[in-house]
This record gives sequence, structure tokens and C-alpha cells, in this order.
Amino acid sequence: MLDLMHDSERRGVLVLNGRAMTDDQISRAIGLDNQSFNQTLGRLLTSGVASREEETGAIFNRRMVRDEEIRKIRTCAGLKGGNPNLLNQTPKQNPTPSLSPSGKKTKVRKCSIPLPDWIPENLWFEYEDVRKRKRAAMTDPIRFRIIKRLTEFKESGLDPLISLENSIRNCYTDVFEPKTGAKNGTQNNRPSLADIAAESGKNSSPSDGDAQGSKDGRGFLEFVQQSTGPRTV
Repeated sequence: MLDLMHDSERRGVLVLNGRAMTDDQISRAIGLDNQSFNQTLGRLLTSGVASREEETGAIFNRRMVRDEEIRKIRTCAGLKGGNPNLLNQTPKQNPTPSLSPSGKKTKVRKCSIPLPDWIPENLWFEYEDVRKRKRAAMTDPIRFRIIKRLTEFKESGLDPLISLENSIRNCYTDVFEPKTGAKNGTQNNRPSLADIAAESGKNSSPSDGDAQGSKDGRGFLEFVQQSTGPRTV
């Protein structure tokens, strides 16, 4: 019934073509038989949820009619320019750029000690977050000690950022000397799989296809042992 009242010609009043809807029309519109509708309508009228107009006998909802009247008054006021008491007001304060859309101030994160130019702030903050999650203390003396150690890595030709990234990736609370990467402009002496494959092509080690090494697959096993065994440089 509320849906019918909302879509009615007079919002909040059950009218159809300018006339009050009869009980039979309402019951058919909401899908109830006359007996169930009369019982339900009687309870609504008794409890004050619905009312009848004395002149037309139309059923209406007082709250919906009152809200519609307020809406019309506000619409007319808006067409006239709105409330004059609320116009031409100067704002009390200008919005600051530090306010987020939710109204809360955004806190700019800063390091308590000056960082070297070669350490990005975002990488350093990620490392501090790792120590915080591990419940490791992060005082200024500890910060200076870690930066001093990273500086030693840099002076020895190692990349200190690799050390920081390894600590972040593995959730280490300390920094360690990088075991991979370039040192003094030369690559690590450990051979790669590509080097092993290229070198194996030059060697004449027996394979499964050779007559000497095809028996019981000994040629292939010897090739694997030579490729993966300890190497001397």
C-alpha cells in the first residue's frame, strides 16, 4: 500500500483518476482477497498507520503526506534562491591541503635521522616496518649503526640497496653483506647454467648416445657429476 501511495497522483493518498480508490480496487492492486484486505485495513486504521479522509474517504498515510508538503515548500524556496540567511556567507576557514577526503589529517612520514642520498626513503621505511613487525627496537643509535654498515658495504664495492632489499624480502632485522651482484665491477665467480651448458659442448664427455657411455647410463651420470660438482677457479 505504501508503494501505491508513493506512486499515486497525490503522494501519500490512494486516488485513481482524481477519485478515491475503492477497497475492491486496492485489494486487487496488492493481490489480497476482500476478507484478508478488510482485516488488514482494519488493523492499520485502528493502529493509526493509515487514515481515511473525511470528505473523499480516501486512505492515506499522514507521514507521507506531511513529507510531500515539506518537499514542495523546499522546492519553491529553492527556486526563489534559497534561505537568504544562508546566502553570501564567508567561510570560517579555508580547507588545508593536509586534510584527506575523510576529514582526517594525513601524517607525513619522516625519518628521525638524516639518510644518505643513496638510500631511498621508501626502501628505508619498508625496512623499519619489517623490524616493527618483528618487534625489534629501532632507536636512533640502531639506525646509525645500520647505516654505517651499509656505508661499509658501499665503500667495499658492494650494492647496499641489495642488502636492504634482501632484509625486507626475508624479514631480517639486520643487514648482511650481499652474496650476489657485482663487486668492484666484476661478476660473481659462480658459473651460471648457461656457462655450464656452453662448456659441456666443448668437452668430450661421454653421453648416453656414445658407445662408451651408453652402458647403464654411466656417461650421463658422469656429465651431471662434472657439471654440478665443486669447481675451482
